[in-house]
Amino acid sequence: TITFFMFFPSNRDLNALEQASCHSNTGIALLRAGRNEEALNSLRQSEASLRQMARALTAAGATWLPENLYKVEAGLGEALRRRGQPGDHFASYRYFARAVNLIEQLRARAATTPALRAGHFGQRSWVYDRLLELLLEMRRKGLPLVPQELGETEPSFWALFLAF
Repeated sequence: TITFFMFFPSNRDLNALEQASCHSNTGIALLRAGRNEEALNSLRQSEASLRQMARALTAAGATWLPENLYKVEAGLGEALRRRGQPGDHFASYRYFARAVNLIEQLRARAATTPALRAGHFGQRSWVYDRLLELLLEMRRKGLPLVPQELGETEPSFWALFLAF
């Protein structure tokens, strides 16, 4: 069962959520400005703050799926894709795959009618577009699209945010 809380266990946890939002917005802005390393740092800080909040809620017996987590994961994927160091494309794919999975989880919970589903997808379709661009780029570069390289490397990530 997924429970969405309208309260926060402590001010510290609320601060973590506010920090996550600030770092997320800053990271996306830096990414748009082409400042990839700074964007990576900011988005990683956002992810860390969201994890802190998720740990607090998990300790209280709840699970939580923050709306903006998909943006953080997709932003990390895009920043790594742009950086292009060895291994970055595979890590980028994993972040984009997480973002798509999160979008689908959010859609399943929030979009109850066909119109809502279409609107939900329309606002987030850029993530799917970037994932396809990444896969095409990887193919052009001759990078192997094999499950061993593309699979999730951090199963504990999902334990924090979703109960499968």
